[in-house]
Amino acid sequence: MTSTLQQNLIARIRIDISTHKITCYRELSAALQIANLVGEGGLFPSMKPTDRVTVAGFNALVEMLPAAQERHTEHLKLSGKFHGEHELDKYNWLPSHNPRQSAVLYPHQRKDSKDIVYRLFIENRRSVLLDSDAGNGKTFVFFQIVRWLVDKGWFKDCYSPWKCLVITKSAQETLVSQTEHVAEDFFGLSVPREVKVLSYDALRSGKGLSTMIKKTRVHRDGALVDEYEWVEGLNPKLIIVDECQSARRDEAIQSKIIQKIADIKDESIKVIFSSATWATRISEMKYLITNLGLEV
Repeated sequence: MTSTLQQNLIARIRIDISTHKITCYRELSAALQIANLVGEGGLFPSMKPTDRVTVAGFNALVEMLPAAQERHTEHLKLSGKFHGEHELDKYNWLPSHNPRQSAVLYPHQRKDSKDIVYRLFIENRRSVLLDSDAGNGKTFVFFQIVRWLVDKGWFKDCYSPWKCLVITKSAQETLVSQTEHVAEDFFGLSVPREVKVLSYDALRSGKGLSTMIKKTRVHRDGALVDEYEWVEGLNPKLIIVDECQSARRDEAIQSKIIQKIADIKDESIKVIFSSATWATRISEMKYLITNLGLEV
């Protein structure tokens, strides 16, 4: 069973269920970072996302999960939805599997991971957008890419205290911590040395960012305003902006900081934006236009 879930994560989830921090299968799916765990088209279609989860039910699910994943993959192959050879495979880019990684990605997650790597490193783009719905296991996609880059030694010339920064919408420290545990438990990544997860709230407050982001008060149009810039040479080499629609308000602090990513002079930096609802109006797209080099 521990080929996909390590015992320390299982133990934490058992505690969260027994203390009612996790009450239903939708919350369990988020904790496990498994897309479509239950419901129609999921690994366990007879269970509903809103069904109550118990410790006994979780224990049974843990035992059945490997077989369910295997059946699901076979079903995808038969239905034509299984993603086989990828264009990236022709370039021999991927490193060998690291035994510290216990996570096994679903076909769509592996395809998304390869798509992003192809665009960033084969097409040599600076920034990309992952247009992905909630529940598709984006966190696994992010950390798979980080795992590959660590194994290739891509971060070795990065002098930032946080080589990879993941910015997430969640303001709850428990969920931020949970995301970091996924990096450690599933992908064998070191937190915060190899990857740091930060909420938008923490980004706005400047918590722990004074060495990387400089704030300056300037006069503009007769008023004092705050301007932000990333300190040259101390920026993360990979910045992942999850739920990036949170940066679409031009006057918001987090939007100003994220827009300034485009001004970082380090040509080796890579940025991944992710959201299913990244903008509803053209006026909300400045943060993406600035960083993706789009023309309107």
